[in-house]
Amino acid sequence: MFRATGLDLAATGTRRVSVGVPWGSARPEGPRPAGRGPEIANVPSDRLTFRRLNVPPAGREIRSRVVREELSCSLPFPLEEAAWDWTDGDDVASVLVALRSHLEEIRRESGERARLDGEPLSYLRAARECGFEDALVLDFGASRTTMCALKDGALEWVRVSFRGGEALDRRLAAARSLTPEAAEDLKKDQGLALPECQEWLETLLEEALLPRPVPFEALLVCGGGARMPGLREALGDRLGLPATPFPVPGSLCPYRDVAAWGAALAARPGRPRIRLAPSLPQPTGLRPWYLVWLVALLLGASVDLEVRHATLARRSAQQAETLQAALRQQAPSLAELPEEQLLGALSRQIEAAREAGRRSPALLLSTLGRLAGPLQEQPGLEIRAVTFEEGVLTLEGQTGSAQQAEAFRSSLEAILDKPELIENRAGAGGQTRFRMEGRVREP
Repeated sequence: MFRATGLDLAATGTRRVSVGVPWGSARPEGPRPAGRGPEIANVPSDRLTFRRLNVPPAGREIRSRVVREELSCSLPFPLEEAAWDWTDGDDVASVLVALRSHLEEIRRESGERARLDGEPLSYLRAARECGFEDALVLDFGASRTTMCALKDGALEWVRVSFRGGEALDRRLAAARSLTPEAAEDLKKDQGLALPECQEWLETLLEEALLPRPVPFEALLVCGGGARMPGLREALGDRLGLPATPFPVPGSLCPYRDVAAWGAALAARPGRPRIRLAPSLPQPTGLRPWYLVWLVALLLGASVDLEVRHATLARRSAQQAETLQAALRQQAPSLAELPEEQLLGALSRQIEAAREAGRRSPALLLSTLGRLAGPLQEQPGLEIRAVTFEEGVLTLEGQTGSAQQAEAFRSSLEAILDKPELIENRAGAGGQTRFRMEGRVREP
């Protein structure tokens, strides 16, 4: 049977799992998997930037342009230095971005045959294969802990903490004057019975800003650290949801093989997948027969350009006549302007109309009315002050916890553009005072 192999480049070694395509059983593989099927390697979550973007109901090419524009404005590094790809639902794109320099390192580890996919999508594919469309996945690895939220069968958010098993071993070794090996054995033996392990877990969850209880239908754990005694019970107590390992096929380990299994599932039809391609060295020089093809292509391109130029000139003249007729009817003052001044004047009028719309009282009142839904979902949260200036809406108030303030901010993403929690500090009576702002969306 045709089989695909998934690679998980973990800190403790590379794991390989293969699955049959388009169907078939899963099984762990050695360093040299049987067969010559495709290989899919995970790009680790700490090497990725995740974005969840709204996209228009259009074809993939148009949606890709929208995604590119959004990334160009929001990434902390030039888009030309990165590789990116995305999967989409009805109106949302889940985008994964990686620096090309990082991909070149991963390519050296995975080999030239492997296609590079994203680790968060492997968790998503594995969860969906197990029957979960709504879940919070926690992978307790040696060098990091990865949290991946899944909603309606798609990625919601991804968070990575470098509080992994090795960091906990170092903490135990320092606190109890042990060797790293002895600390590892103590952790495996006693787990959450140790106060250092309890504090480690509490800090990990607090830094993740997870609401209590978590708003998911399932809590799935994997990774070697998930074997720690008492960890699943402690997660259930703190997050209000039973923590269970992935119900993987019987031939696989739910702690070791989940990410590699999810990578292999990318080869099956209908599964969400991406391709992150690092830059490849370009060959130098041209072979003689390349020059023959190049000349032929240039001749064909020249003829094509001439035909296109004539067609575009004819269309441009027709569009100019249509525009002049529309201007004479709708904006007579602009129709009298010289052609070189027309574009600037028209742009100024459009921008003035858009600015008036952004400052419209009706738009503000409509936005405030839509805040009723998120406020009802957060009992005890109060809005004390509302400010609207230059299209930016500022909300000030108080709530019972910092987690609730963050949950309220997340719910505003459906109403405001880029809502941000500007201030979040402790107040009187155990309350938390907050201030957040976001730009009102244009009509």
